[in-house]
Order: sequence, then C-alpha cells, then structure tokens
Amino acid sequence: MKRLGILALLFVAGCGTTFDRDWESAPKAAGGLEGAWDGTWLSDDSGHTGSLRCIITRREDRGFDARYFATYGWFLFWFGFEYTIPTTAVADGNAWLLRGSAMLDSWIAGGLYEYEARVEQGEYVASYRSSFDRGIFRMKRVR
Repeated sequence: MKRLGILALLFVAGCGTTFDRDWESAPKAAGGLEGAWDGTWLSDDSGHTGSLRCIITRREDRGFDARYFATYGWFLFWFGFEYTIPTTAVADGNAWLLRGSAMLDSWIAGGLYEYEARVEQGEYVASYRSSFDRGIFRMKRVR
C-alpha cells in the first residue's frame, strides 16, 4: 500500500511540470540535434515500455542537455517522470554520437543512469543502463 501512495505522489508531481509547455514550444523539424523528439522506451530486463519525449538544448559550454519525460505503467496506473541528462555529442559523418550520464534520485529510475545514442536522418536510437534497468529507446524528430 505504501508503494501505491508513492506512485500516486509521483504521478501528481509529474503533472505539475512545465515540460509539456516547453516541448510544444521547442523547435520542430530543425536540423542538427536541438529541438523536440518523440518515441518510446523499452526495458530489456522487465519488458516494460512507455512513451518518451525529449527536448535537446545546447548549453553555453558547447555541450547539450537532453531533457526527457517518460511514462510508466503499473497495473492500471500510468504516471510520468522527468529528468535531464548532460550530454556530449560528436559528429560522425551525417550522424551524431551522443553520450550522457547522471545520478537520478527518482524512486522508479534512481541511481546512476548512462546512455549512448546515435542520431541520424531524424531518428534517435539509444541504449541505456541504470542501477536497476537496461534497455533501448527510439525517437523521431517531431515534425
């Protein structure tokens, strides 16, 4: 029962974010990495899946921030959580190779989170691993 209360709190906290507004105003169909991305994540460990949206922005130090909003379902309950990962990007011909890591304090996806991605022709494919999970996410540039 305690977990149900925590999940409800996470859902309510996720609803109050500014992510939706920021995602709607993020550049669409832009070149390069910056802007809005939309797709799904899939856990290799549990088979769980959900929707995933991302806003990539350039930092002043020439790096990027990848701000994610992921949904997660548990029985009849669906909730979302948001996290930002500092990201490095290296050009590889017409593609970008991304890498990032951060310590997340979320109950669902807490601990060290790391990912590597390849972005090419409007498709963003990444493998991720964390203290509790590993898997893949796939996104496309929002048009």
